[in-house]
Amino acid sequence: MVCMCENRPNDAELLKLDVSPCDHDRCMLQRGARVTIRIKFRALTNVDSGGHRIERGERILVLLPHNGLCIHVTPSCPIKEGGEYIYSFTGAVPDDAEIGPVTVRWELFYTGGRMFICAEFQVEIV
Repeated sequence: MVCMCENRPNDAELLKLDVSPCDHDRCMLQRGARVTIRIKFRALTNVDSGGHRIERGERILVLLPHNGLCIHVTPSCPIKEGGEYIYSFTGAVPDDAEIGPVTVRWELFYTGGRMFICAEFQVEIV
């Protein structure tokens, strides 16, 4: 199940979220496996390039290169109000991730650190 984060302001509308290699409602991810997150969204305001953060119990800050969010967004920045974009990120499930069900929160940020979209989804680490 995918949802917008509760009690979080969003300056973008979540249109679709895909987690690959998941293809069922119950997403099972292997420790150490590669995973790709794709978030399709419509910008409700102009967005300057920022960063992203993943939460799964504790906070994990993912540091991005100089152009930050833009290298992960298609079409490329600038993100303009009313436009539809796909954010894509590929990484590995940590080898020390706790086994069992996990709620993952994926947040995208403006350059100044304020969040513009947040999505949550369930996975099971095996």
